Amino acid sequence: MDDFWTGQEEFLGGNYSKAIKHYRTAYKMFSSMPENERTDEFLALVLSNCAAAEMRLDMSRKVVESCNRALAFDETCTRAYLLKGHALKKQGKVDQAQTVWASGLKKCQLSLEDIELLDELRRLAANKESASRKKSDGMPLGDQVRRRDKLVVTVSEEATTVDVADAVIMQYLGND
Repeated sequence: MDDFWTGQEEFLGGNYSKAIKHYRTAYKMFSSMPENERTDEFLALVLSNCAAAEMRLDMSRKVVESCNRALAFDETCTRAYLLKGHALKKQGKVDQAQTVWASGLKKCQLSLEDIELLDELRRLAANKESASRKKSDGMPLGDQVRRRDKLVVTVSEEATTVDVADAVIMQYLGND
């Protein structure tokens, strides 16, 4: 478990290569445990965290591999679908990315509110990344997106789409 938490610390510190190393070590340790002593959801979390670090290092092929392995353990791992889609899109495989995201929405059984929130964040991130960097959709950068006062994500000028997506998923899952 120490490697997992060290991976978390390294990720938060921007040391993505070190984070990947620790996540992979944690994965190897936990995946070798008997099935009754581990949870597939935790293995999916470790692998999706690894994918997030790989994404930061522009390792899109590795991201897809890590996400596929995460989804083999937990087909409802929202973050794995999200990251896999981003990696495929980055590789120019937009149709495949769309298919992955649509599959994730079906498998993860998100509510209509969740889908609306993700769509709003997608639009906000797309607008933020545009050259204008001006107000759009009535929501300036640095503002907060709210869903019935349950979920708040602050989007800064420096945030990437992956940062926004990670924040949403982590808060949605209660891991903030």
